[in-house]
Amino acid sequence: MRDWIFSRQRYWGEPIPIIHCPRCGEVPVAEEDLPVELPHVERYQPTGTGESPLAAIAEWVNVACPRCGGAAKRETDTMPQWAGSCWYFLRYVSPDCDTALADPQAVRKWLPVDLYVGGIEHAILHLLYARFFVKFLYDIGVVPFDEPFTRLFNQGMIVRRSELTGKLEKMSKSKGNVVNPDELVHTYGTDALRLYELFIGPPEETAEWNDSGIEGMYRFLRRVWHWVLETAPRAQATTAPDIEQRLHLMLKQVTERLEGFRFNTAISAMMEFLNYVLHPEHAAKPVSRRTLQTFLIALAPFAPHLAEELWERLGETDSIFAQRFPTYDEALTRLPETVVAVQINGKVRGTVAVPTDSDEETVRAAVLADAKLQRYVAGKRVERTFFVPNRILNLIVR
Repeated sequence: MRDWIFSRQRYWGEPIPIIHCPRCGEVPVAEEDLPVELPHVERYQPTGTGESPLAAIAEWVNVACPRCGGAAKRETDTMPQWAGSCWYFLRYVSPDCDTALADPQAVRKWLPVDLYVGGIEHAILHLLYARFFVKFLYDIGVVPFDEPFTRLFNQGMIVRRSELTGKLEKMSKSKGNVVNPDELVHTYGTDALRLYELFIGPPEETAEWNDSGIEGMYRFLRRVWHWVLETAPRAQATTAPDIEQRLHLMLKQVTERLEGFRFNTAISAMMEFLNYVLHPEHAAKPVSRRTLQTFLIALAPFAPHLAEELWERLGETDSIFAQRFPTYDEALTRLPETVVAVQINGKVRGTVAVPTDSDEETVRAAVLADAKLQRYVAGKRVERTFFVPNRILNLIVR
């Protein structure tokens, strides 16, 4: 740990409330004169002398010493941006409080912050400095906690392959490899771009940007659009039992994956549901208006504009974002049949469909009876097995 250099030689920043007196030395500004505000100026370019631009504003710099009354000068350095950004979350809970840093009741109700989402570069700068501030405020009794954030989630970076070197590089203006979202929005719409950003990969990992990936999101949204508008006029009172079950399974997956920040797989769950209901085997089955509404509410956080538009076209007058997020029936999330991945000596060779919660013996029998899998085990002896119910069976054969 090293001392933190807190001064900056620029106009933008909180003025440091210190007055320099040739007789008294450094004197703090009187409390009744706080806060010291920046003067309104036409120009705030650097002075060329290494001093802050404030140093060139004589009428602001020259003041009387609060202690002896003699001629003195204000401190012309300003605080860094961290001075405000390290405690802004305290003001969020009571932005109109004018008697304290923050209203104590609001602080106790809302803080500390439940979740902080930021890049890994924040760990050394903003997070470190925010902890400095909060620990100081805790020591002097202003806040009742000494850690500002309860949970931290670091998102990964978006990278792009260089046309010159072929290497993956972090997107940045200096490299000239940023993507202009306006062009993509014009072609595909805001929701398709938003979906692709969420679908590109696990949010905590580095992901490679690829413009063509938006095509898949665009097609998905078009299918949603046509399914809802074509199904609504012939909506039934109830939904087919198997579709109802798939709906509850989707809701469970989306809910759990949202809570776990797995946005990409939450979108996959909605895609799988739509693929199921649009499959020729199921397309003619009854679907209720309530099922359409439930699907749109689940989709709304991911594709807000399309979901709101379709919600209105269903005849709803309140915003879709005024609705409660749908809940699921746990009993309906258990499908009668499960697809289990089959590995032979650690390599995936296929899958088998078996009743949900089948034991190892049942799954193994299904594997040995499968014509496509028989060639990997024919004439060989199974020495060991590794089995995860409803997930995977790995046969070690010799």
